[in-house]
Amino acid sequence: MFDYEHVDEPVQSAEKEFEINFFNAMIDRIAQDIEWRFNALNEYHEQFGFIYNINCLKSLSKEDLLKHCSNLGEVLREGENSDIQSHELYEELQIIQSSLPKDIIDGKQLLQYIVENNLQEIYPNSYITIRILLTIPVNTASAERSFSKLKLIKNFLRNTMTQERLSGLAVLSIESEIASTLSHQEILKNFIAKKSRILPYCKK
Repeated sequence: MFDYEHVDEPVQSAEKEFEINFFNAMIDRIAQDIEWRFNALNEYHEQFGFIYNINCLKSLSKEDLLKHCSNLGEVLREGENSDIQSHELYEELQIIQSSLPKDIIDGKQLLQYIVENNLQEIYPNSYITIRILLTIPVNTASAERSFSKLKLIKNFLRNTMTQERLSGLAVLSIESEIASTLSHQEILKNFIAKKSRILPYCKK
């Protein structure tokens, strides 16, 4: 008597639903992040790789070295201001190519060599460039680590936490290695000393 046309949808198992809604979405996000990271590292290597790998630096021709320095000068330029002078960097690196000890193989060792021998004023552009080179990865990792810890600290149950307490807990969590070496007794003594009040002398 009653004729209803209806196409039954297949019932998905909990495992299949988890695979579609969570697992596949997570894999897609990871793949996108990995691709972004590799692209960023490739770009970073194209800009700074010639000065980080000392063997590569020593083998560059004058034309290639000047090209790399010019490109790096444009990368570090913001408007009319620039962190380095590309032509001066080129001249400094030419001297470094011929005078650098053989045991120095990367940018970190080169920076240590410049600092230990007080050559910052002789190679100012090289000094600034290497500092930027060695600082960029640290800034990225620190920011990602901070956001990762923040998700663990401020969850749904701690949503009303004040900014001061959140910042304090975040620092303790991020710098857990340093925090683990602190003496709790000394911290408590300092806290008590600051909070204690001198009661007025009462005569009997």
